[in-house]
Amino acid sequence: MGDQRQRPRGSVRDHDADAERGTEALGFGYVVGVRLTWIAALFGLVALFVLSCAHASSHDPSYDPARDRKIPRPPKVVEWTHEAHFNAPPEQVWAVLVDFEHYADWNPWLVSASGPAEVGARVDITVVLGDKRREMWHRVVSVDEPHSFCWRDAGPTTSFATGLRCRELVDDGAGGTDFRVVLTVGGAFRSMVRKRYGPRLEASMAAETAALGEEVARRAAANSSQARPI
Repeated sequence: MGDQRQRPRGSVRDHDADAERGTEALGFGYVVGVRLTWIAALFGLVALFVLSCAHASSHDPSYDPARDRKIPRPPKVVEWTHEAHFNAPPEQVWAVLVDFEHYADWNPWLVSASGPAEVGARVDITVVLGDKRREMWHRVVSVDEPHSFCWRDAGPTTSFATGLRCRELVDDGAGGTDFRVVLTVGGAFRSMVRKRYGPRLEASMAAETAALGEEVARRAAANSSQARPI
């Protein structure tokens, strides 16, 4: 996007580094290697269950984020953040952010999404991590239009590691938006996620944010051109 200012503050914060070192002293790498053997077999069985639930309701009206134990919370979490500034008001950025059906048009990380932007809703997604695509689904846990939107990972893998991704939009008072995305990962395998996928997660956050800014600018330009008198 023309004069979009990307702030290179993609930081990582490990809230329990001391606990991690203690785990490694006990041979964490070996333990993970053993566990992954039966985890792979378990996932095969779980896949059958997931497929059987493919037509389940996309919205849970009884959902209460305060009682959701799958939401990762400090101190046993790892966090990544990325910030940028967009020359468009929060309302325009929000419109692109929650337009899941058109993610495939612009999002290099999350290449498809389907579901409503409502608290408790299920959103089915396809993500790209490196050279692999993965089918997943998210649970929407917070919606504050047009200021913030959060969802968390769902499905069988959350028994080992779960991620919460929040986007924050702040009006800069001059017609623009200060944008911030925070990815929080918790669960027993959070340290393994950081070591194995950390750089790719950071890169995906930066790429997605840049693409979001470009799509916001593209739509604004298209709307401006349509509004001009002939």
